[in-house]
Amino acid sequence: MSDYPKDWEEVKINNVSPIRGGYAFKSEMYVKNGVPIVRISNILSNETIGGDFECYKSLTNDNDFKLFNGSVVIAMSGATTGKVALLRLKKEAYYYQNQRVGYFKESDDINNCFLFYVVRGTSFKKYLNSILSTGAQPNISPKQINKFSFKKPPLEEQKAIADTLMTFDKHIENLEKLIEKKKMVRDGAVEDLMTGKTRLDGFDGKWEEIELGKICNIYDGTHQTPKYTNNGIRFVSVEDISNLKDSRKFISINDFRKDFKIYPENKDILMTRIGDIGTPCLLKDDEKIAYYVSLALLKNIKINSEYLYHYIRSSNFKNELDKRILHHATPIKINKNDIGKCQVNYPTDIKEQEAIASILTSMDYEIENLEKEKAKIEKIKVGAMDDLLTGKVRLI
Repeated sequence: MSDYPKDWEEVKINNVSPIRGGYAFKSEMYVKNGVPIVRISNILSNETIGGDFECYKSLTNDNDFKLFNGSVVIAMSGATTGKVALLRLKKEAYYYQNQRVGYFKESDDINNCFLFYVVRGTSFKKYLNSILSTGAQPNISPKQINKFSFKKPPLEEQKAIADTLMTFDKHIENLEKLIEKKKMVRDGAVEDLMTGKTRLDGFDGKWEEIELGKICNIYDGTHQTPKYTNNGIRFVSVEDISNLKDSRKFISINDFRKDFKIYPENKDILMTRIGDIGTPCLLKDDEKIAYYVSLALLKNIKINSEYLYHYIRSSNFKNELDKRILHHATPIKINKNDIGKCQVNYPTDIKEQEAIASILTSMDYEIENLEKEKAKIEKIKVGAMDDLLTGKVRLI
């Protein structure tokens, strides 16, 4: 257990910022020009802007259900129970609070932003897990949350802690915005370069359109759930497509040799075909990999593999897939043979294929590095929260 500073006071939520439940709005109360309502869906992004519906301005006990910029709220039921937000409202006026949203009342003894980090911290999460109902619809009550105890530093130190942690969050938020911007630029480049709408300097050769099955061989993986082992040959499925090396499932070398005469190799492409459809992964080393039927394997690719990988992510190819997806199936899927019928547009000059692929890959690397930086800052912030909220590190 942490040894808290002696000048920190142990308090309960109920003593400093008691939580209250919201109002149960009825359908007949919704109007077009009323007061926006904060719902659980707004809390998810940690940037609440009001709900999709609005209600009458007049309520019984109106003041009991008002929220303002800087209010701390928490989701109290559903799959996102325990998700916390420090409201950043786009309107200066107040908002109303839905019954599934809990609100921590402001107090002269507690800095709202500091409280926001307290209820996002490790201690509160552990407490939340201990009281959370385990039914089909998880929920918590204001009474339960009000019993949570934490150590409260002097107000000046609360503000210093909150400001420090907010700096981390602002940095992470800026990285997220930059990542989204880079992705939009990358996606735009994919559409322009993969259609020939934008040509690179020095290239003016012709383009061709051809069925995918005519420029590569297409296979699917094992249809049977294998016998897993503690080590051996890595086994991958749909959920591993973003990073195959994240898979911690393995099969024996003997089973691999018996069941996988054809397997992924360097510069081959794996693509999801059941549930999630059309997400590709370009193999970049010679590690032997076993794969499930939910993935399609593209081998013996006759054009630049990196170009094809990027083309698969284009809207043109996604539209080709969509025409052939079995949307009525559960889960949705596309048959292996139908994948091969999808049209691929490409420049006949291999050098142009390579140049296009190089540009798009460079964009991907830039995004990947930003995402790594974001993950690093998030990890540092978690450690900083634990140190600052326990007094292990003091700012004043």
